[in-house]
Amino acid sequence: MKDLLPDVPYKKLHFTIQDFASLQRDALNMLESEHWIEHVNQRDYNGEWQVLPLRGLICHRDAHQILQAFQISDHDPEHYINYPIIRQLPGAETLLQQLRCGVLSARLMKLEPGAMIRTHRDQDLCFSKGQVRLHLCLFSNNDVSFTVAGEEIHILEGEFWYLNADEPHSVANNSDTPRIHLVIDCLSNEWLQHLIGIPDSVKLDELDIPQRQAWIASIGQTMLDHESASHDQLRRKLLSFMSGLSDLIGMDMQLTMPTNDEFTQTGNGRAISPLSAAKCAAEQLRSARFITGIHQAICDRLETQNNIKILYAGTGPFATLLLPLLPLLNANRISVTFLDIHPFSIDTLKQILQLTGLEAFASQFVCANACDWQPKESYDLIISETMKAALVDECQVSIFSNLVNTLKSDGCLIPESVTINAFAVCDDHTTTHLGEVSKLKQETARALCRGSEDALDKTFRLDQNQHLDSVILETHIQVYGDMALGNYECSLNMPETLQYQHDQPVKTIQLKYETSEKPGYQLLKIN
Repeated sequence: MKDLLPDVPYKKLHFTIQDFASLQRDALNMLESEHWIEHVNQRDYNGEWQVLPLRGLICHRDAHQILQAFQISDHDPEHYINYPIIRQLPGAETLLQQLRCGVLSARLMKLEPGAMIRTHRDQDLCFSKGQVRLHLCLFSNNDVSFTVAGEEIHILEGEFWYLNADEPHSVANNSDTPRIHLVIDCLSNEWLQHLIGIPDSVKLDELDIPQRQAWIASIGQTMLDHESASHDQLRRKLLSFMSGLSDLIGMDMQLTMPTNDEFTQTGNGRAISPLSAAKCAAEQLRSARFITGIHQAICDRLETQNNIKILYAGTGPFATLLLPLLPLLNANRISVTFLDIHPFSIDTLKQILQLTGLEAFASQFVCANACDWQPKESYDLIISETMKAALVDECQVSIFSNLVNTLKSDGCLIPESVTINAFAVCDDHTTTHLGEVSKLKQETARALCRGSEDALDKTFRLDQNQHLDSVILETHIQVYGDMALGNYECSLNMPETLQYQHDQPVKTIQLKYETSEKPGYQLLKIN
């Protein structure tokens, strides 16, 4: 699905053209070149409109100029080269080298006096759809008008412009001299976004429901393709997701949402505030890996089942781990129970699904404590990411141990497992890997549900009496399949340090997990 991003109909660019006078002079010398050809789309213009290809596909290097100029649908810059004729226009060659983006084709385009290009669109040729057309005006005057999206603009000699060719546009040369532009097609990227001045987020309230769904789908697709994206690209996409949704429902994330000081304290740990839950989306790898893992889990089940039931516990206001996937899925095959302890989150999420036309995915909205809520149905997938590093403070363990019995026999928890490893740090700063402390997974959750209070506990015997300083806990999260989060990849994987509170050397220690108002591991001396 095409990416739905902000765009503009046109923009004059602040870009320095080196030695423009020489570029003009060399272009004049090429006016009589035999390489000029008539534009092939003759129904779109009156008069003479000619093209001279400077850069095109490698496979057309020795082909006729028609192929060089117009067979340019390939979007891989590696398949393009500068043709030998560009050496007669070294300024153009220099300009292409200055562009910090993937450059596809480059052509001189000449509109003769009295000629007119009729109103037309070049479908999907715009920044928001992944491809940018840039115009450097070599020769023109005030009697040449360019109309884009109903607005008339005048592009003067030496000016460099972005023109959204996906918008209706036309040109009229009412002067007595040719209008000549150097036209460059290239791939959208962040450098061009900044050069053009395109914002990071769209105004969803100005879009219809199909466009809103396309925008959400673009977030999901970017997350699914996260391995080919930079961390900055992912973060920008997720920030756009947060700001776009908050703007859609008229919510000021900074002022009107509860702050983290207003978390809900339960008997099984903290339920973070809706604001904190919404802001978790900004952790790019955390969001991308969870979204991708959940997508894999859904697709795996849909291969063998007509429909599946999902329970998402701890949605926050945006249901960040699932909402970006919904426009990519079929609501006739998926039903979701959205569960959160905060009325604000449930009400907000319900509104968002209605405004985006995705409410058909929701079988019910439940405002309840996931640590003790008892549903009447069973689920194929239970999603809950309600944790901190080393499973401290929050309710992940209690939520899974409560809900695991509502999982179908072949169902799956997301994340599939959370593994805690321990490292002993001695007074002399040496560090020893003690081993795996626990693995919170479906079997462990069932054991906890049966009342096995020590299912996450572990005792370690040290090699010798040691002056222990602390124990470091590291967290590895297996989301699903090959999607995982390891050390330092997000806040959930930061090391958690437990200080040893005794002066005496120790032979044996126990790491005991408490599911209390403040969940987490206690470091105990055995002997």
